[in-house]
Parts: sequence; C-alpha cells; structure tokens
Amino acid sequence: MSTIKRSKAQLAIDNQDTIINLESEIFGGLLGKYLATIPFYLGMDDDSKRILQAVVSNHHSHTDTLWLAFQNLVTMMSALLNSLPDNTTDSIHFGIYCYQDNSGNWQVTTDHDFNSTSEKSVFINRALANKEHYFFHCRLCPVKFTWFEQEAELTRQLMELRNHSPHKVKQMKSIFLSLFAVGELTNITDIISANYQHIL
Repeated sequence: MSTIKRSKAQLAIDNQDTIINLESEIFGGLLGKYLATIPFYLGMDDDSKRILQAVVSNHHSHTDTLWLAFQNLVTMMSALLNSLPDNTTDSIHFGIYCYQDNSGNWQVTTDHDFNSTSEKSVFINRALANKEHYFFHCRLCPVKFTWFEQEAELTRQLMELRNHSPHKVKQMKSIFLSLFAVGELTNITDIISANYQHIL
C-alpha cells in the first residue's frame, strides 16, 4: 500500500492560493479609498526591454534603490498582464513584500512567489526584523495602444511645447507610446505589521 493511500484521511486540499487571491481582490477595492497610492508605469526602452518607466512618489523614505529593485518584478508583471484576455479592462491585484537586508540589498517578492502561507509568514517576519521594510498592495492594469490618441488635452499641451522644444516632445511622445501598463502601489505596511504583531 502506498504512502498516499495510507495517509489519505490526513491529507487536505490546499486552497491557500485561492484565499490569497481573494484577499488581494477584496482589500484592493477597499484600500484605494482610504490610503494614498503611488502610481507607477511600465514601458519599453529603446532596446525593446520591458522596464519600470516611472514611479510617482514624493515619499522620501522610499529610496531610489527600492525602485531599482522593483525592476526585477517587471517581467513577472508583464507575464501576468499577458494572461489577461484581449480587450479586457480588468486589473490584477497582488501583494508585494520587501525589506532591505544587512548588506543594503532589497529583497522583494510577491504573493505569486510564495508556495504556502507559512512561506509568506516567514518572509514577512524576516522583513519585520529589518529596519527598512515595506508591504504594498499592487493594482496593475494594461494600457491599450490607442490611449494616446484619445487624450486630447495631452496632445494639445505637447503641441504647445513643440514650438519651444521639438526634440523633448518627440522623446516624451515616444515614452508615452511605449507604456504597456499602469499600476498603483498602496502602502499597507502598518496594516500587515499590526496584524503580525497581534499574532505574535
């Protein structure tokens, strides 16, 4: 008799991935109404490499090195967007967890990287043990290639700027057209920290 058959009564279905996705979806809808968000944009560079094009943050505690570490997530985010049906307006929701280790490197991971809730808990506890740590809820939306033509006000402003700096306008237009996704990061560090301190 196999080990699986002997242990069948003790085995249980692991629905943690479904639970994590549902948590992200539920909290994603609520958090944006109450917490400030940090917009970010994904685009293509001149070599057609997918990059973190821009992060719009005036929060000085989020260092440039943190945003550089987020570049490592762009390929994963792009793959998630590719899994959406064409012409969808849906957004993808997931958690991003990061901390700066003793050597100054940012360790960044997402809900999609964890195989279990215990793995996620271990990472969060490790993050909480470090001075610099952040937890974000990420909402990611694909950008349609036709969006630029629909932005009449932006087009008008670029035309006005064109008289003063045509090269800059060409560069800006190229960046706008390279965008393939826009996202929002909602800082949920305090919420997760409080939750884990309550458990401890």
